[in-house]
Amino acid sequence: MKKQTLIYLYLITLFSATVVAETLPNPFTPHVFIEKVQPPMPVSSSDFIGSTKETEAEEQTSVHPLKAFDVMQYSVKGVVLSKDNSIVILNVEPGKDYFVYKGDVIGSGGAIIEKVLKDGIILIQDEKEIVIKVRNIEKASSYGY
Repeated sequence: MKKQTLIYLYLITLFSATVVAETLPNPFTPHVFIEKVQPPMPVSSSDFIGSTKETEAEEQTSVHPLKAFDVMQYSVKGVVLSKDNSIVILNVEPGKDYFVYKGDVIGSGGAIIEKVLKDGIILIQDEKEIVIKVRNIEKASSYGY
C-alpha cells in the first residue's frame, strides 16, 4: 500500500511539474527580435549637388586593385615557395588578398616582381629595387629553395 501511494505521489508530482513547465517561457527562445526593414533606394552620383557628366565619366573608369596604388601601399601576407612557380599572397585593402607570381606587374608605377624570397619579395621599378617583407612572420622554414 505504501509502495502504491509513493508511486501515485511521484506520478502526480511529475504530471504537475510538466503542466507548470508548459506555462513558463521557453529559456531557449531568443529575446532579441530582428525587424525586417526595407533597404533604402539606391542613390546615383547624379543625385548629388554639383555632379556633372564629366565627374561621372571619370568615376566610371576602373583600374584593377593591383595596379591602382603605389607599390609601398601593398603588403605581403604570405609566400608559398616552389622551384617552379612561387606564389605570393598580396594584401591590397583590408579583406582584399590576391595571388601573384614572379614576373607579375603590380602598382601604379608598373613594378615587376623580380624575386620571391622566403620572407618577402623584390620588385624592380624604374631600375630601382624595392623590397617588401612579409608581415607577421611567425616562422619561415627553409626547404632549400
